[in-house]
Amino acid sequence: MDISPIRGYAYTAFAIAGLTAFLTSPAPAQTSGTNLIDNPGFTPTNGMPSPRQITVGGDVAFNGTEIAPWTAHGLVFLFGPAAGTSGTNADVGAGAPGHFGPTGGFCLWGPGSCGGSVPSSIQSPPNRLTLGPDGGNFVALDGALAEPGGKMIRGSISQTLNGLEVGVPTSVMFNWAAAQQAHFFMDTTQSLQVSLCPATGTCPSTDIQTTPTVTNPERGFRAWMAESFTFTPTSSSEVLTFLGIGTPEVGTATGGPPFILVESPSLIIEHEHGVPEPGTWSLLVTGFAAIAGLGWWRRRPKWSGVPA
Repeated sequence: MDISPIRGYAYTAFAIAGLTAFLTSPAPAQTSGTNLIDNPGFTPTNGMPSPRQITVGGDVAFNGTEIAPWTAHGLVFLFGPAAGTSGTNADVGAGAPGHFGPTGGFCLWGPGSCGGSVPSSIQSPPNRLTLGPDGGNFVALDGALAEPGGKMIRGSISQTLNGLEVGVPTSVMFNWAAAQQAHFFMDTTQSLQVSLCPATGTCPSTDIQTTPTVTNPERGFRAWMAESFTFTPTSSSEVLTFLGIGTPEVGTATGGPPFILVESPSLIIEHEHGVPEPGTWSLLVTGFAAIAGLGWWRRRPKWSGVPA
């Protein structure tokens, strides 16, 4: 019995199955490469470089650095790279000019001169103030909710984003760390709340996510951590906000204030690209091999006179 037609049908069916699986396989979510956040590096936009307190409207009046299109509320500072042990300007010199500092400036505990150098037993690698992993500017948000003089000083930064895709998962990624204002003591706790909310109306709880809470020993530093949250926009334009949360409140004895540092935020839309699973690739390759084998089988030499 000549079984070559049967083998041919089998090869063909197998090849068709591989090709069908390739074409119909659900693609895994792939993240596009466009960051929809404007000025993710916190570059000053009004000619006043760091270290400076960021201009805020309504909560704390202060004519400082602007990082448009970000808007700030509460007590927010901008810092960046500098020579010195920490590699930042957050713990050197006289601190950021302005108020809210005991000597008219503001700085974070670190190995630098501002506030008095912290002993290495307290701030030693990896628990020593440093630049973030990307090595650029970063913001410091006061996470304590207090109202000296009736002014709210819980720090946040916000930006309205356009070009979102309704119903398409969106990743918000950033680096964050925990620090403490110099000249203050006691342990602090810090976390960072991130929200992507409609510009008007109430923000649903599903649009708000929070990092784990960390404890920062007094005069210490909790090293930079990478975090990623996924949101599903309900409109093409929404407001992204980073809000610092911490304890204790300013003015609690000599405790506080807790600062949350944020660096290099990005927002990326997760698209479904046509990238098949590894198993589908394997099946497809096997199918094409089967087609090649079928062609060889049909073209193979035919020998006669060979006993069965």
